[in-house]
Amino acid sequence: MFGEEDRRRDRRIPLGVTGEAIWTGSGQFTRVEVRDLAAGGCALTTGFEVDAGVALTLTVPSPDPRIENLRRWGRVVRCEAIGTGADGQRQWRLAVAFEDTDDGGSGS
Repeated sequence: MFGEEDRRRDRRIPLGVTGEAIWTGSGQFTRVEVRDLAAGGCALTTGFEVDAGVALTLTVPSPDPRIENLRRWGRVVRCEAIGTGADGQRQWRLAVAFEDTDDGGSGS
């Protein structure tokens, strides 16, 4: 997706599902389109630009009600404009790297 297939450690799985992001700095909740998912990160589509380094908590809904939703903490690595959506609004693709933490993102 970002021309870096040769540098990825984990295989990405295409998804195309609506997830929920909570932006750590502002506490703002938004819906995002989860384009693909891997063990180490994901690609999201949003209707707004996000700076690299911004932290978020991402929740991806489970397709099976017996399995918990996936919830991961990460940081935006890249953000690029990708055109306009069906609603005419500008769309942005975010590359997110997941962090290995269970403590809400403090990293310690």
